[in-house]
Amino acid sequence: MLLRSQASRAVRGARWWRSLAAPGGASQLVSAPRDRLLVLTDVGFWQATRRLPSSWGLHTARQQGGDPLSLFALAGVALGCTAFACSRTSTSPSGVRCDGGDRTLIFSGHVSGIQFQGSALLKKLQSEGRGDREATYLPILSASPAWSPFVPKFNGIVKDVEGGSWLSMDNLTAGMKKPVVMDLKVGTRHYSPGETPKKRHKEMMKAQTTTISTLGLRVVGCRIPGSKYGDDDAEDWGYKPGRDPSAEELPAVIHRFLRTEGRQRQARAFAMALLEHFRVQGDYVFMGSSLLLAYDSALGDEAPLHVRMIDFGHVHTMTEMRAEAQDEGRLDTFEARDVGYIKGLTTLVEILGGEGQAMYEGMIGQGR
Repeated sequence: MLLRSQASRAVRGARWWRSLAAPGGASQLVSAPRDRLLVLTDVGFWQATRRLPSSWGLHTARQQGGDPLSLFALAGVALGCTAFACSRTSTSPSGVRCDGGDRTLIFSGHVSGIQFQGSALLKKLQSEGRGDREATYLPILSASPAWSPFVPKFNGIVKDVEGGSWLSMDNLTAGMKKPVVMDLKVGTRHYSPGETPKKRHKEMMKAQTTTISTLGLRVVGCRIPGSKYGDDDAEDWGYKPGRDPSAEELPAVIHRFLRTEGRQRQARAFAMALLEHFRVQGDYVFMGSSLLLAYDSALGDEAPLHVRMIDFGHVHTMTEMRAEAQDEGRLDTFEARDVGYIKGLTTLVEILGGEGQAMYEGMIGQGR
């Protein structure tokens, strides 16, 4: 009787959620009960989940461009196909026990602001306007045919029970059994127009004393798999793990992370395509943005590489940059291009197919 009652409530919750897709259904979001924990708003769909007993597994799925689906599993019996599943391993922003992913893969300073839900990654909107700026520009970039090959797919804005907002985007490591990632900062400037003199000085000094100014690149963090892709002799590199590679070390770190010629070619192809795009685009400047490189080490040498730009809290229009140049009296030398990002990408292309490759091979030959 208890199971039948619980199943009945689940079906009613599913019907309620489906009703959001009906004409006028979106208005129900305003008066949604508190036990509908997660609301995902987007142009094509809405998703809401109802609080279930902690012993249940909660499964949800999204149908692209069509009616939303709500699918539940009870006592291990699936009531429909699932796109991704939440387990009881960690707590999502909404309070639902969900798959937290591999937390060691997050090298940024806002680990608590990242959650994984199957094929989606949720990133909490950051303070000081960074979250609002990212929420503005990620949807624009994701929807643009020119930018979409280089950025994560934007899925919508998630509201948690406390009213907090989270960006939902595709998770680059979704489906990987043993992912390894590299967070690589690109660009020579990491502060926005209008920053305080103290902040500007701090970031300029950081650039001058690291590979930011010399290479236009800096490793935030990466895990280099050990022999036979094992963990015992794996290495962590980057300034977050406390092992910031020098300008001399960085090429070898990148090549050792990629490990195979196939992934090196994939990385170079991506970097070259993005570089060509930056050479012609004059709309945006990216500060403090990264390239995220990932592959499934469980597949060994056969694992393909996945690469995307991430972190858009300091994206600025060229109009904003021109205004800053005018205010500072340097309009005569202003160039309507993201020269810092171009420098970083140029360095990366060279590392992946020129002097960096030769340097890496030389170090391998010396047994280093």
